[in-house]
Amino acid sequence: MDAAAIRGLLDRGWTPPGVHLPQFPLDPETVAAIIRITGGNFRLLNRLLTQIERILEINALQQVTKTVVEAARESLVIGQGPPAVEHKPYLTFRPVAAHVGWLTCLRPREAPTYFLLPDLTIR
Repeated sequence: MDAAAIRGLLDRGWTPPGVHLPQFPLDPETVAAIIRITGGNFRLLNRLLTQIERILEINALQQVTKTVVEAARESLVIGQGPPAVEHKPYLTFRPVAAHVGWLTCLRPREAPTYFLLPDLTIR
């Protein structure tokens, strides 16, 4: 759907089945936020409006605003969200300097474990 089609739906007060939003007209900033977030995706528009209804009900709000729309977007799992947290590997290996061929396995909050590796030198 293009922006004009979504704007037309919102101007007429359309909501997905079972969703009841306040009958106040949406301000242009709120409509623009909904269009920007959904990007013309009708299924996402359904999900977003459903989440908006939940946020209005939980917070006892009477009108849909840009802030409510942004809060609904943050609670949905859609596309590019905040960057993922970089996880460090559970096990880290490093060569033991005194013994070539030995590796030490460091586990968080545990004593190191040593492993003897076979000689992998190509001859």
